[in-house]
Amino acid sequence: MTGSSMQGFAGFPDGKQRITPVPNLFFSDLLPAIDNLAEMKVTLYAFWALAQREGAVRYLRLADFTNDPLLFRGMGGTTIEAGVDALMDGIERAVARGTFLEVTVEGASGQMDLYFLNTQKGRAAVEGIERGEWRPMPDDEQPLSLMVERPNIFVLYEQNIGALTPILADELRDAEQTYPPAWIEEAIKLAVTNNVRRWRYIQAILERCRTALAPGARLLVLEWIVPERVGAGDAAIVGTDLNMLVMVGGRERTEAEYRALLAS
Repeated sequence: MTGSSMQGFAGFPDGKQRITPVPNLFFSDLLPAIDNLAEMKVTLYAFWALAQREGAVRYLRLADFTNDPLLFRGMGGTTIEAGVDALMDGIERAVARGTFLEVTVEGASGQMDLYFLNTQKGRAAVEGIERGEWRPMPDDEQPLSLMVERPNIFVLYEQNIGALTPILADELRDAEQTYPPAWIEEAIKLAVTNNVRRWRYIQAILERCRTALAPGARLLVLEWIVPERVGAGDAAIVGTDLNMLVMVGGRERTEAEYRALLAS
């Protein structure tokens, strides 16, 4: 190729530049396998375009590829039809190779193709769509939304900890089948109290409870035992009982009351 037909590049300017994250596996496993220029271009474009998006779940519509003039021009077709053919061929190759995950949903103007990178989050999102956990929205710019009708554990998590992703939804669903609802609620409250708003922290609390309260385990209660009849020598117990009532709305109990509480 002669210098007159090649578009020159002036070089990267000085100063801080925005960085597009590309996984190391792309260079070690994927790059050597790609033997088509269009596939290479759409793959690199997807890394760049998805990095511009916000939110835990990111995807590209077919229109995001076709409506980008720089990408379209880079396909190198001499006509519009040739450019479209090259672009679609590159996308189809990326899907066939497994770099992209393709799913079709109903959008405002009919069926719409969405493309996810084949990552853990991308796979979880596609599985969630296929299970019906996502629903189409009337806005083609944001064609998907997580279903509003969700178990209370999801609402509890989002209100106290943070945004819910498809992967977290699966883990919360598993937790709901594994632990009593009261445990989960108390573990989330403890995470908020300790200002450690992470699911792994909550999960560790639940696992410790399950280990400690396994069948045959014993619960050790270290508390004052209020006698059935309070006498003059029980002032300390009475004072503690009063403090608990005023400060935290609790109270001390007799042995019979503890037995009834633990049996309930």
